[in-house]
Amino acid sequence: MKEKNIEGDIENNNNCPMKIGIRGRIRLKLRQVKREVKEDISNFIHMDKKKLITDIFSSRYFIVLLFFIILLKTLLFSADTVFYKEGIWLWYIRQTAFFIIVILSPLFLFRNSRLRFGLGMILNLLISILLWADEMYFSYASNIISVMQARKFAI
Repeated sequence: MKEKNIEGDIENNNNCPMKIGIRGRIRLKLRQVKREVKEDISNFIHMDKKKLITDIFSSRYFIVLLFFIILLKTLLFSADTVFYKEGIWLWYIRQTAFFIIVILSPLFLFRNSRLRFGLGMILNLLISILLWADEMYFSYASNIISVMQARKFAI
């Protein structure tokens, strides 16, 4: 498809019988954007769904999506353990986000999207297991009665 420069056509064409003002240029630009959006939407609708999912998971934006998933999961799990009596702390969110960035940043080095996806899911699983273990410890070992029961059965 051949792209046209609207402003260049108007300004360079001396045979144009009338000059188009700023409103006309804005309208022409809006029509061009509207046409491009319609083409993009029609291409998106007619795109192969398997290819679309593969493109999403193989892009570098997958790591950003994984960051937000892990951050949200960490904050939800921390609601019972860290923020039990106090409110949420801004420094805790910053430290958690920094930790997740450090953990996920090596994924940007991999060009192979399958390897990147696999390692991202393994990291997600490991962090989920760690959060679950913390939740279980806090739920069952934070109470003196549960600690005494565990000591009774261990002997």
